[in-house]
Amino acid sequence: MQLSDDIHNLVEKLLIAELTEHKPNISDAMLPDLCCLVLNKVPPRYVRHDVDTAFYTPDPEWGQLEKKIRAAIKESEAFLNSKKLRY
Repeated sequence: MQLSDDIHNLVEKLLIAELTEHKPNISDAMLPDLCCLVLNKVPPRYVRHDVDTAFYTPDPEWGQLEKKIRAAIKESEAFLNSKKLRY
């Protein structure tokens, strides 16, 4: 068994989906930093199959997870912009 092949963090996929849908106001070079900050703020959800997770996770729980990700993105984006970093 290879963990990287069989198990993944669902939060990573949801984060990428959110960033694809709503591009943050940061440079492309800062995007990996933003992802690291967000993933350190939101508890991981390790899954084997996305479809099983979607089936067994109640809608309110999905909504809460998406809400946490969006809040962490906003907070992390503000942090990066406040530092006036140049990449």
